[in-house]
Amino acid sequence: MRSLFAFVALPVFLLSIPAAHAVEESVATSDWNEEEGTGSRFGLNLYSIFYGPGVRDLGSTYQTTANGEQSSVPLLFRNFVTASYALGEGLGVSATQYFLYVPVQGTQFAYRDPYLRIYSENLLTENSPVNWYADLRAHLPLSSNSRASDLIVGVQTYQTLAYPVPGTELTLGLTGSARLNIYGNQGGGNDLEFYAGPNLSYQALPNLAFTLIYDAGASHVLGEPSVSFVNDGNDLQPGVSWDVTPHINVSPFVNIYTGKNTSLRGSYLGMTMSVIML
Repeated sequence: MRSLFAFVALPVFLLSIPAAHAVEESVATSDWNEEEGTGSRFGLNLYSIFYGPGVRDLGSTYQTTANGEQSSVPLLFRNFVTASYALGEGLGVSATQYFLYVPVQGTQFAYRDPYLRIYSENLLTENSPVNWYADLRAHLPLSSNSRASDLIVGVQTYQTLAYPVPGTELTLGLTGSARLNIYGNQGGGNDLEFYAGPNLSYQALPNLAFTLIYDAGASHVLGEPSVSFVNDGNDLQPGVSWDVTPHINVSPFVNIYTGKNTSLRGSYLGMTMSVIML
C-alpha cells in the first residue's frame, strides 16, 4: 500500500534543530490505573513542536538566528508518535516514531530515528511530595543520516522532577537528559549529549497555566579531548499551557536566546501540541 505522505530525504541543514531543544519533551503514557483496574493499558499520543518565525519578522518562512538574522532553516515541526503499553505498578514500555514536517517552500517530510522506551511514572513513593518520572531509551539508527554516520545505537535516559508547592498553584520542575551514541569504525558525530531544563508553572485556571523554562545543552564530539564540550546553547521560554480538551494541549511560547547574545532580536515564536489519541 502506498503511503498517503511522501517522506523524502531533507537537506542536512533542515535537520539542524536548536540544540537546547534536542530533547523530546513528550512522556506520553497510557491512562491505566493499577489499583482500580480502570482505563486502558494501551496509549497512543502525538507530540509536536513548532519552530516558528522571529518576533521581528513574523511573515518570514525561515527561522531566525540568535543575532536576529534570517537563517537558512525554514519553519518546521518536530513530531513524535508514541504507542505505549502499561505493564503495571507505574511501569510501561513504548515505541516512538520521530519525523520532521516542513509546511513551507513545498511540503517536505523526513524520517528520524525511532526509539524504544521503558519508563516509570514515579520512582518515589505515592506519599512523596515530589514526582520523579524516569525512562531509558534506545534510539535505533534507521534514518539515512544515522546510517551515513555509522551509528550503532543511541542510549538515553530522560527524567523529570515535579514539586507542587503546598498552598499555592505553583509547581517547580527540573528536566534532565543524558545520551550516549555508539558508532562503528567509520562513525563520527556527538558521542555524548546532555540537557537540563529547570522550569516552573503557575496554574491560573483549571485548564490554563503560565510556564517558564530555561534550556541548556552541551555535547561532546567523538575523538575530541574528553574534557572538551560544546555549548549547544541556552535560552529562556515564557509561555502558556492550555488544555483545549482533556485530550488536547497547546502551549505557545516565546524563545529568548540567552548567553552573550541575550536580546529580543533573536527571539522566535514556537508552540508545542500534545494529542492523546488513545
